[in-house]
Amino acid sequence: MSRLTRRAAQTPRYEVLAERGRFEVREYEEFCVASTPMGSGFSAFDSLAGYIFGGNKSADGGSTKIAMTTPVTQDRVGDEYRVRFMMPSGYTDGSLPAPKDSRVSIDEVG
Repeated sequence: MSRLTRRAAQTPRYEVLAERGRFEVREYEEFCVASTPMGSGFSAFDSLAGYIFGGNKSADGGSTKIAMTTPVTQDRVGDEYRVRFMMPSGYTDGSLPAPKDSRVSIDEVG
């Protein structure tokens, strides 16, 4: 039987407040996300992946590759869904490079 291993990717920092069986109640520190709506005929995942792989504009006019983090989430906002990539710790909405794709937005959570 093969065993799956998880790649070491950064997750938002948190404190475990309580444990309930297999579940944890967590309090997360503020973190940034890159998000985009899921429209018909449009791949939100591809757009966000493009952003972290260099589809952005850094302050010096170049582009920056951003490390992949976990989790990648999907949630409903009104009548549509959005996909969000968590950004590595240490970034703020002011320090992340600007997305080249106008559908991608940067927000702080927490």
